[in-house]
Amino acid sequence: PQPDLPETGRLSTVDFVLKYGHIHTTDEGGNPTSYYFTSGDIQRENEDDKPSAKLELVLEGFTDAKHFDPNGMIALYEKGTRNLAAGWSYLKLLGHWQRKHNRAAYVPYLREGEDGNTSVEFGPLITLGISTSFGLFLQAFKEGKAVYDPGDKATLTNGKWTPHARSQFRINLNDVAAIYGEVREVDMRDPESY
Repeated sequence: PQPDLPETGRLSTVDFVLKYGHIHTTDEGGNPTSYYFTSGDIQRENEDDKPSAKLELVLEGFTDAKHFDPNGMIALYEKGTRNLAAGWSYLKLLGHWQRKHNRAAYVPYLREGEDGNTSVEFGPLITLGISTSFGLFLQAFKEGKAVYDPGDKATLTNGKWTPHARSQFRINLNDVAAIYGEVREVDMRDPESY
């Protein structure tokens, strides 16, 4: 989901990427033609100093999976200040979380081929995540198992900057048990496994 904070003065995607991202490509004259904003532009709270990072990622209002302030947020502060560049209120994240993750199936795939001859094979093992809570997500985030993985971009096209917003939170399949009360693996080839 895209950030919903600050409520006023929030930058457009282009302005945000130009200010906090890094140059990705340049023209022959060395002028920037695209900027990216990625995890390399962010330093997590209590992480060793990352000189290239302009923003610090902070989990506000969180104690543990059962105790957190509903008015809390995942915040991106300008490094060394408390100036909020962007943030996700827990209320916004909770709405997104409930829609997408209460019951989820994680299906692996294998893609092969190129030039129009691509095939995709799904399964056969599927991981089912059952019974989650927003507190488990926040706990996994604090532990670094769930991560903010941005891929925002601004590209110069015909003299105008074009945005591409992609704010997402990810978790490695090996860590998915951190966000569910129950995790089961089923085999599509064996109906008795599900």
